[in-house]
Amino acid sequence: MMASFTLVELAQGISASTGTLLDSELALRAIKINTDTRAIKEGDVFLALRGDNFDGHDYLVQAKAQGAIAAVVDETYVTDLKTQLNLSSVGASDVPLPLLVVADTLYALGLAGLWNRQKFTGPLIAITGSAGKTSVKSMAAHMMQLLGECWSTPGNFNNHIGAPLTLLGLDTSHKAAVIELGASGKGEIAYSAQFAKPDVAIITNVSGAHLEGFGSIETIMQTKGEIIDSLSANGCVVLNADDVFFADWVLRAGERKVISFGIENYADLTAQNIICDDAGSRFDVVYQQQTSTEERVACEIPLLGRHNILNALSAIAAGLALNLELAAICTQLKTMPVVAGRLQWIDGRDGIRILNDSYNASPASVKAAIDVLGLWKEKAWLVLGDMAELGEDSAVIHAEMGEYAKHIGIANLVTTGKACSHAVEAFNKDSDIRSAYWFDQQSDLLNYINENKQPGQVFLVKGSRSAGMDRVVAALSHKSDAQNGEV
Repeated sequence: MMASFTLVELAQGISASTGTLLDSELALRAIKINTDTRAIKEGDVFLALRGDNFDGHDYLVQAKAQGAIAAVVDETYVTDLKTQLNLSSVGASDVPLPLLVVADTLYALGLAGLWNRQKFTGPLIAITGSAGKTSVKSMAAHMMQLLGECWSTPGNFNNHIGAPLTLLGLDTSHKAAVIELGASGKGEIAYSAQFAKPDVAIITNVSGAHLEGFGSIETIMQTKGEIIDSLSANGCVVLNADDVFFADWVLRAGERKVISFGIENYADLTAQNIICDDAGSRFDVVYQQQTSTEERVACEIPLLGRHNILNALSAIAAGLALNLELAAICTQLKTMPVVAGRLQWIDGRDGIRILNDSYNASPASVKAAIDVLGLWKEKAWLVLGDMAELGEDSAVIHAEMGEYAKHIGIANLVTTGKACSHAVEAFNKDSDIRSAYWFDQQSDLLNYINENKQPGQVFLVKGSRSAGMDRVVAALSHKSDAQNGEV
């Protein structure tokens, strides 16, 4: 939190009634808002969320035992309590903690995030898109360290709960912030972005990732575009000129400032003289400013693949929108760390090399990873797990991945997961020699790899988080790598 707060200040910030609070409790000063009783510390306020398989309202006693000084609950809890105890009203003696009462604790969490965000005076960048969000978040956060300590979305806290929790993590030590916004349905970006209120918004791209919950790629495009509406008239949106929906987003931006980035199509910010190898990517960043002057700076990032150059361009564009110097940005990006599970090199057993890209998968990110693997062609193994949430198009999209791997020249494809059988079928189609195999169990896949791998071969391991391909990485890597958390 940006600062400690009294319970009456919190009540005003989240539009809560003071419920069972005594007059003497209104001035109690709290340190933090927490939704997890296991993480509560002395002086925190517990905000009780309801979920499909849990109800935070059942844990008020535990919250008090952990040190919580008050709780935020919903009206349903109070109504149920009155019924259970046969009371006309609930008083301080009827509950384990002083209560702030709201209509909906989930929305109150969002308001709490907004309340804290409004106290933050540094720049805030928000990022959404079908692929590349986490990579761009990492790049942008590293870049914004030019201003001092930068707060960014921890892990995958990018949904309607994680985004407000990220905003609650802002404190006085932070000079900048980068927040990642994901969605599983229409309206979810709008919901989270209303609390984030970014100064700069980035849309990385749109692809057929996670069609479940959306129904069509056009609906995904509209949902990602919701982030634009959260910008003030003085805000800036960073858009991918290589994306098929670029013009739609420019139209939605209206009079707001737009900085475009791209490689294939004309853009304000582009990359030239591109070199990609197993050490990373090198390129010239060319910024065509509105004054018709051109600025060119050599840039180097320790990240693999042409797609990461696009990701870097989007982060650079956000930095330029916030008046950072292009040369300083490029110098800073050269030192950024590789994100675990994102095209991360790991030494494997028996002389093999592993490209650990097991963090997650979408059609766009799988194709981008295959492009990187294509550098090794005859030494290349694609180890693929299912991509999740593709809806009724899952079989077709997985088949496309098999066709694409074959087109790029990947020598070996081994897969696990029901949908990946379609990738194998497509890879082997019209081939005299079978070089793609599907396995029902990861253990069988690993046995096949161990029986056929050769020193010097490169194994790209990829799949949605639900596919658990990180276990394959751990099995193929040196024991010390797994113990050190590199997988």
